[in-house]
Amino acid sequence: MSDGAVDTDALVAAGLYDPDAPDASERLQLLTYLLAQGVSIDELVAADASGSIFRAGLDALIWPDGTGLTIEQVAKAAGMPVETARRARRLLGLTDPGDEPACHAEEIQLLSALNRAVDLFGEENALQFARVLGTSTASLAEAAISTFTASVTRSIRDAGASPAAYAKQVREATLGFVAARNAIDIALRLQFDESLDRLTTGWAELDAEPSDEVEFTVCFVDLVESTRLTLEQSGTAFAADVRDFEGLAAEAASSNGARLVKLIGDSAMIAGPLPVSVATAAREVVMRVASDARFRGAHGGMASGRVVARGGDYLGTPVVLAARLTEVSRAGEILCDAPTAQSLGDISMPAGDRVLRGFDEPQPVWTVRI
Repeated sequence: MSDGAVDTDALVAAGLYDPDAPDASERLQLLTYLLAQGVSIDELVAADASGSIFRAGLDALIWPDGTGLTIEQVAKAAGMPVETARRARRLLGLTDPGDEPACHAEEIQLLSALNRAVDLFGEENALQFARVLGTSTASLAEAAISTFTASVTRSIRDAGASPAAYAKQVREATLGFVAARNAIDIALRLQFDESLDRLTTGWAELDAEPSDEVEFTVCFVDLVESTRLTLEQSGTAFAADVRDFEGLAAEAASSNGARLVKLIGDSAMIAGPLPVSVATAAREVVMRVASDARFRGAHGGMASGRVVARGGDYLGTPVVLAARLTEVSRAGEILCDAPTAQSLGDISMPAGDRVLRGFDEPQPVWTVRI
């Protein structure tokens, strides 16, 4: 028996549709919509078996080529040894496909680019860059999905929309994410410009040797009593508060010529070559948090010196010292070390000695004026 252009008998035979089920009408609307989008019954069965029929057909939107290749085929086409290709995929955070034709044809372009990086930087450096690429793109992908879940999914549920309406939103969101690739490319090139300004100062000087060591100021700004805030609020509410904290940290950093390096729970790491820029950004974050009734304040620590720029992060004594100063700072306070205080001048003032974790003797510290 058929319902218009939809062969309901085929849907029943595939285990996708039960005409006697309480939700039979909504289920049929959903299946009809997905079939109209070109999703095959086999794709519907596979998605249903995975626990989310709404995912049916999404792979075709993301990977229009649809060709399945083995890792051996991809590696050969990219001119890369198979074991290197497998390791590169693992460092990218991708599941090992074994010997199955589970790789996409577009992966040849990815591994070809990594292979050129191997020639330029050496295998270990290139593969560690793959790790950074993997963690960064995983964050982008999960941010897109979690944003959809937190906003669109909730509004659709609250509005009592049908499964077919939800499936339409899922497909439109996926198409939007695919279209965003151009925006991601532009954002990456803009960030490349900014990074050149931060990390290559002095390269134009004939007697200067390019190095991954740079003179930087590093600062951590932490929320006060974030554990208590977590216990007092729902997970969703606390996540929204942390999101806003992260947003103001990002804006404060960029508007003052510094960089928001990373976010670790309730802590923001800000860094840059100019101590005044980093201090101004940190002060702005602390002041804005203090004026927000949702929070119990913020505090921070700053240190300056030589750091190694590696994998989009910074490593070295100033990073450790900034973290230790943050640990002993009080609500509304930003502590700094002597080199930073000297650069800040009147912006800082002596604050006595503090016992810092890992240091045998109390260390002299300065307070950044708020």
